[in-house]
Amino acid sequence: MLTSIAQNVILPALSSFENEAKTLEESLKKFQTKPTEEQFKDVRQQWRKTDFSWRKCELYNLGSFKASYTRNRIDTAPTKEKYIERFINEAKKVDRNFVMSKGSNIVGLPALEYMLFAGKKTREVLTGKRLDYLVALSEALAENATQARKLWGENEDTFKVMTNSQGTDLSSGISMLFNEMIALTEKILMTKLGKPLGKQSGEGAKVEMLVAFRSLHSLEEIKANIASLQDCYNGGDGSGFDDYLQFLKNDEAKKLSDKFTAQFKVIKQSLENIQSLEDSLVNDKKAVEKLYADIKNLLILLKVDAANQLALTVTFNDNDGD
Repeated sequence: MLTSIAQNVILPALSSFENEAKTLEESLKKFQTKPTEEQFKDVRQQWRKTDFSWRKCELYNLGSFKASYTRNRIDTAPTKEKYIERFINEAKKVDRNFVMSKGSNIVGLPALEYMLFAGKKTREVLTGKRLDYLVALSEALAENATQARKLWGENEDTFKVMTNSQGTDLSSGISMLFNEMIALTEKILMTKLGKPLGKQSGEGAKVEMLVAFRSLHSLEEIKANIASLQDCYNGGDGSGFDDYLQFLKNDEAKKLSDKFTAQFKVIKQSLENIQSLEDSLVNDKKAVEKLYADIKNLLILLKVDAANQLALTVTFNDNDGD
């Protein structure tokens, strides 16, 4: 099952992200040469495609990939806008090496989003060192996307640890992957929906707490996350957790498999009922609350029902109590 998920789901997702990141780099370099409004629109749209493709990889934070901190260089949010502005203003030269020497919170997809979508006159001010910084960000992102794909290669430790480990203890591949599924579901629930809804603060809904409010891409990010969770659960075109539950051959496991199928369907419908999270958070909060409740039910299925059926231990993660 784990080999099937790695070969049919994880590696294709990482290859797709690498291709999209390289296309974003190419698109920005075209804009640097010919900074037209049309090319700027193409760059923005390519950022959305690249971001979407990454969200389908966000789940697979395991092994040497996790230890490398490559993931942090791709996606650390929120980005530190003041640091970005200061570094651009103070730097004598801005290039790939300059960007690679900086911290994770001013590089990657969040930094690119800030540079591309902050303010109404974004295109007009993308000149000189500011444009150089943007292009350098895309070069670094493409490089890190390639590194991510390589770290998950079939001859690398991450792939081997996940696919060769036996049993269900905490160091087993199935336990690590399962706990990452829980961690991502909690992140969607608490960070991507709970914080904007004011669940933790009690201060009411705040659009600026959405993870991609500048690009109006917050809903698409969650769609990609949910798609990756379902792909992992189903194993793509191969074996997945659904097959594992069927293999257990008991009534409760069969019922649980059906519950997962039904819950993913419910969540997809709730996502389709929202046109924009940024708009619905203000004008149709009930729809966002419904999505929150549906994903909370998915978390319960994972954290309680599936963990019990699969005899897996749920580990503490950074989203617990967020």
